[in-house]
Amino acid sequence: FLRVATVARDFIIQAIGNEELDLAKSALKVIQKLPSNTRIPDDYFLRVATVARDFIIQAIGNKELDLAKSALKVIQKLPSNTRIPDDFFTPLPTD
Repeated sequence: FLRVATVARDFIIQAIGNEELDLAKSALKVIQKLPSNTRIPDDYFLRVATVARDFIIQAIGNKELDLAKSALKVIQKLPSNTRIPDDFFTPLPTD
């Protein structure tokens, strides 16, 4: 089932890039339906979280708050074992 997770992960990243956030959320539902004994590494979906975070930052900058909220929902639907660093959403210092 790791192959299914791989295809879904790549699809989710592409969907976020194309602003098709409902498709990304639907693909995450597929991941959630995988058997509970499917071994997916903790950092396997970190790239999805990174792409979604960057999308959120861009959407907020463009004052597209509904898009930002939708992308945040994508992050919230990531598998529960997805390891996201503590400082993942900490803003970068501006000089």
